[in-house]
Amino acid sequence: MAADKINIEDLLADESFINYCNHTSAKDEQYWEKLLEINPAQADLAEEAKRILFQLFSALATIDLDEQVALLEKRLGTYLPTP
Repeated sequence: MAADKINIEDLLADESFINYCNHTSAKDEQYWEKLLEINPAQADLAEEAKRILFQLFSALATIDLDEQVALLEKRLGTYLPTP
C-alpha cells in the first residue's frame, strides 16, 4: 500500500493494519510502525482509523453479547417453571 495514498477506508479493510491495531502479528506491527515512521504525516490518519476500528469492534461485541444474552434467556426459559 502506497503510504501517500492511504485513506481510512483502505486502512479499515487492510488485514495487516487490523493486526497492527490488535497487536496480533509482530510482523504487521513492525511493518506499520516502520511505514508510519517513514511517513509521519500519515500518523494522524492511522490513529483515526484505529479509533474507528475499535469503535466498530466494540459495537459488534455489544451486538454479539446482546444476542448471546437473549439466546441464554430463551434457553433458560425452557428449563424454568412457568408461573
